Amino acid sequence: MERNAGPGRSEIPKSPAEASFESRNVGCISILGLVLIYQLFGYPTPRLHVGASNPLFPTVTNDPQQRLLLDKSSLAGAVRRVAVEICQLNQGHEQIALIGIHKRGVPLARRLAAEIQSLSTAEVLVGSIDITQYRDDLAMMKMVPKLEGSDISFSIDDANVVICDEVIFTGRSVRAALDELLDHGRPARVQLAVLVDRPGREFPIQPDYVGIRIEPGPHERVAVRFEEVDGQDAVFVQPSTPAK
Repeated sequence: MERNAGPGRSEIPKSPAEASFESRNVGCISILGLVLIYQLFGYPTPRLHVGASNPLFPTVTNDPQQRLLLDKSSLAGAVRRVAVEICQLNQGHEQIALIGIHKRGVPLARRLAAEIQSLSTAEVLVGSIDITQYRDDLAMMKMVPKLEGSDISFSIDDANVVICDEVIFTGRSVRAALDELLDHGRPARVQLAVLVDRPGREFPIQPDYVGIRIEPGPHERVAVRFEEVDGQDAVFVQPSTPAK
């Protein structure tokens, strides 16, 4: 039946069933389009230019000097995206070892492990490393950080390892983590997953998996908060302190 209105004609209204069918078709096409984009290009990592006039969430916090970058929901989404990418790039591996850098790399590793277990049949091992004694600025510190100790209860020889840290900035913490990791064994491959990537490298180290890339101001730092350590899930931008 002709639907288009012409000279001297009025358009015949669609039945509810026809309208519902067309709506479902449009929704299916949109979903299939997103699936195709993700299959071809992977999940896009958001990149933010964060300044005093451009916070992602202009939410007022208790501290007027800090700005909310990610809330609980968006932080969980970033973790999920990293887990999906780890699964995609490690297909065919029966085992993945996630090793978190103390302090906040540890809850990140555990959350990634939970997500990966819901997405993959691979066995997921979780460990932690304390890089304090491997830092290149240890001799310059007036107070040595509390030693948390490393906990890698499995062999990493020939293992597929993903180091996890909440933020990568200069790359020095990851360099120290690699040094300590090799004291525990000889993995087949080592990858790096971070929640936040910001520019400022002092070592040629780049993450394989990133939750979000940001470009804060030159005198600002990124503060990640996890409920397990800090009692809340959030990422803030704050006035800077000396880089670790």
